[in-house]
Amino acid sequence: MAEKIYPDSCRNELTKAKHSDARSTIKVNPELPLPVTYTAPRHRRNICLIYLGFLLVLVLALLLLLGLASLFIYLFIHPKIPRYDVQDVYITGFHIARNNTDTRLDANITFVVHVWNPNKKIGIYYDDTQIVLLYRGIELGESFIQPFYQGHRTSTSVKSLFNATDVLLQNDLALCLEQDFVQHSIPLNLEVYLWARVKIGLFKSKKFRVQDSCSLRLSPPNEGRGPAKLLDNTCKLRIVL
Repeated sequence: MAEKIYPDSCRNELTKAKHSDARSTIKVNPELPLPVTYTAPRHRRNICLIYLGFLLVLVLALLLLLGLASLFIYLFIHPKIPRYDVQDVYITGFHIARNNTDTRLDANITFVVHVWNPNKKIGIYYDDTQIVLLYRGIELGESFIQPFYQGHRTSTSVKSLFNATDVLLQNDLALCLEQDFVQHSIPLNLEVYLWARVKIGLFKSKKFRVQDSCSLRLSPPNEGRGPAKLLDNTCKLRIVL
């Protein structure tokens, strides 16, 4: 059967009719909502970026001001760490008593501690000071120093008296102490725990803790009483914030 030939105008009309029939076959349910796509307004994102940049600049400016203030304070005040040294040691009593069961120590030792404040614009309040005396890691006694204030570029000497009364010693430790006493070389340690404040003009800081550790080696007097000779004297200061 021969194919029908239509003019061009007829072909266009047939094509339009086919497309219109295809559209009519698509059914849309009016009850289903059409998908909605949300796009954030561009001006809101720009405002968030502006706020974020402003906060970043503000933080950097505060850090810069803090650094400049710290540098100014350091250059103007120029703080220095105080010095603590054991100046003299006096032994007024030293006795080791042995019996069948244990060994006990009775000793009276006075330490003169030299405190030096090298700062020109900083005064120091020493509120609470505790000093512990140790021999080879064993505590022999403790002492407390009355609160005092130290002005600019001044030195102060304070006394710390230890009364070791009826201190129980192990036999091997007592033997070491007797040998060290005879050899005129007794190793001792002083642990200093104190609470201090600094004064700059009218400003007074809060209390902070300072710990000082002194390693000593002393030669006792020949007669057992009197001033002892310091063979070694090393102190290390540590500030605990």
